[in-house]
Amino acid sequence: MSNALLGFSFVALITSGSLSDCSNISRYQNEIHECSKPGAPFERVTFEKVGLGKIGKVTGTVPRDATITFANKKIFNADWGKSELSINRETGAVSIIKNGTLRTHACKVMKFRM
Repeated sequence: MSNALLGFSFVALITSGSLSDCSNISRYQNEIHECSKPGAPFERVTFEKVGLGKIGKVTGTVPRDATITFANKKIFNADWGKSELSINRETGAVSIIKNGTLRTHACKVMKFRM
């Protein structure tokens, strides 16, 4: 009886440890705004997670990092060097404010979740 109880305790310990490890799993998500049309100052902006303070990668220009300053389900804003980006998460429109000048580019939104 004590061997069975010991075996059961061991199995319970292993199972509880395995289940607690699964609680740390988070979904991988990637949000890309591709701006390959002429006139856009970069090729794409990629954010692995959209949230306040998260850093995204800007491809095709310098500076390469953009830091999110505001985010909700519809839009997010990010500091990008001396410019500010405003990105519409539904339509893909990317607005850039630099030296008081506003420019908007029609970009394509791609979201990947795993």
